[in-house]
Amino acid sequence: GSTITEYGSENLQVESEIISLVIENKRVVGVNVNSTKHGKYKACARKSVLLAGGVMGNAQLLLPHVLD
Repeated sequence: GSTITEYGSENLQVESEIISLVIENKRVVGVNVNSTKHGKYKACARKSVLLAGGVMGNAQLLLPHVLD
């Protein structure tokens, strides 16, 4: 099970959502973010991007890049 299933989501506050991956030369170099506090912006990495997620929303982020 997930942490939300095991412990509940009563105090969970998600204020940002990853809209898309920023790809350069077939490498993920950042993410486009939509934040309730800061609006839309691009967050870029200096060395690497670590994408960790669950079952909701990952397909929309990753599938467009599978065949690239």
